[in-house]
Amino acid sequence: MTFLAGNSNFTTAVKHNSFRTLMAFTSLSSRWQDSVRKRLPMLEISALGHRFQVNPRDNHCEYTMWKYKRITEPKSVSVLQNAVRGKRALMYDLGANCDLFSVVIGKEIGDGSQVVCFEPNPEMATRLAKNISLNGMKDMATIQQVALGSDDGEGTLSLANKNLGHSASNNQVQVPIRPLSQFTDTSGSFQIVVLKIDIEGFEDRALIPFFANVDEQYWPQVVLIEVTSAFMWETNVVKTMQSLGYELTDTFEGNAILQNPSTAVTQPIQNANSGRSH
Repeated sequence: MTFLAGNSNFTTAVKHNSFRTLMAFTSLSSRWQDSVRKRLPMLEISALGHRFQVNPRDNHCEYTMWKYKRITEPKSVSVLQNAVRGKRALMYDLGANCDLFSVVIGKEIGDGSQVVCFEPNPEMATRLAKNISLNGMKDMATIQQVALGSDDGEGTLSLANKNLGHSASNNQVQVPIRPLSQFTDTSGSFQIVVLKIDIEGFEDRALIPFFANVDEQYWPQVVLIEVTSAFMWETNVVKTMQSLGYELTDTFEGNAILQNPSTAVTQPIQNANSGRSH
């Protein structure tokens, strides 16, 4: 396969599956980046001690993993790593994307742990399943291909052409909507429950009904919530959680970190800067 990029003075031939040659594209000037990126193939890479199938062509987090071999929000990942390390943990990943986040955190959790991933985008759910399989997490992780809301129903998911990790109005698919409370684990078999949520401005619609309908003993001890789309919230979910007893412990990388001191965490969560890097 040959990719042509640029003008008459710039022609680059790239062999399919040649990762080293593809990496040469990272030195291109910014004006060529978009043109070249559109021609990049899907490929498997090793990064952070894991195997990932990434499509750098149409998803920002996969492009970052391909180009820099890192996740887009390393401090946020570190917080959850510190929280679950060595424990029998339950992790809810709301807006799992292609699951780079959960795979990296999954390395830290103990035996008997479970990861529940929510990803309504059909294409991203397929990529998510692949990365779970590549990293031997099929027995640990489950995928719920649903959107989250206050009630059962059906909704329209709008997909962005340039970045499948975000929603837009270019393409649309119908997806089932379910309340998060339907997926609550009440077994009491986990030492810690953590929740990460990034669902493009609908965080309040997923979380506020959950806290209203689920007994406090089943609430997550640690919540990482994206706040860059907070202007879309109907209700400030961070303030709601604070009124319920959660403490806002930090904000960085567009995320807020909240802890529920009433449900004990066996060890204090370390500062993100003191966590191990991968």
